[in-house]
Amino acid sequence: RITCTETDPDVVRVAQRFFAAELDSNLAVHIQDARRFLERPRSSPLYDLIFIDASDGKGKFPARLNTIEFFAICKANMIGDGVLAFNLHDNDRQYFDKVATLCAAFRFVSILPVKGGHASILFASNGEFDPTRAIIRKADESDRIHGACCPLGEHARRLRTVHEIITCQSALRSATILTDRRIRN
Repeated sequence: RITCTETDPDVVRVAQRFFAAELDSNLAVHIQDARRFLERPRSSPLYDLIFIDASDGKGKFPARLNTIEFFAICKANMIGDGVLAFNLHDNDRQYFDKVATLCAAFRFVSILPVKGGHASILFASNGEFDPTRAIIRKADESDRIHGACCPLGEHARRLRTVHEIITCQSALRSATILTDRRIRN
């Protein structure tokens, strides 16, 4: 089951009309800010995966979805070994601040550079397992079941933990942990 939030109802209408998105018991879309949705009193089950892709298309993300407090809200809505996936543009001036904030909020953070693009997908988890190996195993399983039209296993093998990427280490030492108090929007 997939639960989405979207602030623009036109996006939902476009998805239904041009991408055959069917809203039903397996796909629910809430027209609401993602943070406000996750802050609600929880009566629904916890999530296995929370994917944050809130860019305006030019690489700008709402600042309130990048803070240590927001990531704590995400963790409160996830199962114990759940995964947060976070889309991040490489040209973002706060790239390393956001990576450092994820590292401060979660035990494991891995980065998947998008081939030929200017973005990365970060995966964060507090699970008691090696999330990179678990993601590769699940990607290989998906390829076996669904075919390799989009070879997830190949993509998963490009995952690296933040600590494996030498260029990240010096940048992270001087990075700032983002907090709600430091943002303006």
